[in-house]
Amino acid sequence: QVNLWWLASWLIPAIGQRSLAALGNEVVMQRYQEFGGIFHVNARLVAFLLLATFVALLLYFLWKELNRGNRLAIFWAASFGVCGYTMLSLYPHENHLYPFFVYALPLLALPRRVFMNVYLLLSVVFGLNDYFFDGLGRGMMAKALSLRMAPGFDLTVAVSLLYVVVFVWLIWERQWYFDLTRKSSAEALPER
Repeated sequence: QVNLWWLASWLIPAIGQRSLAALGNEVVMQRYQEFGGIFHVNARLVAFLLLATFVALLLYFLWKELNRGNRLAIFWAASFGVCGYTMLSLYPHENHLYPFFVYALPLLALPRRVFMNVYLLLSVVFGLNDYFFDGLGRGMMAKALSLRMAPGFDLTVAVSLLYVVVFVWLIWERQWYFDLTRKSSAEALPER
């Protein structure tokens, strides 16, 4: 899964070798011990704390919305929870983002365009992520792998950066967009 830890895995060889040339190599997910050796942190503990904090805040916003009678917030909590899991966990796989699209689907019926924008952006991330790791299926990997390294660096880094930007955008917004799941337009923020 191209996520926060994938970017760290991209940086580890360059830091270890003290060479920017290593940034052009194909990225391989590093073992958690490598993170500790380079960054002097326990990667499993950091991943757990990040994910636990995310889940606690997610449940807090969900609880507030459920107390308002906003049952649609359950769909956003489920979909955004999947997004947080795939972003912050240490070793998720490329297909673990798939449930996001199932849980977020009912939100596309809401008049707020933000959910469609998130859906489309994460569709691009998911599609490219899945393609660069699995190609078009068994026995059809060669083209994906050659395209992955075609520009002289690993394109999964660019996909990972896009995913991090989308994730940071979502958590940076007021109430993580939970308020936009409300049916009443009088209660919600202006349309985005």
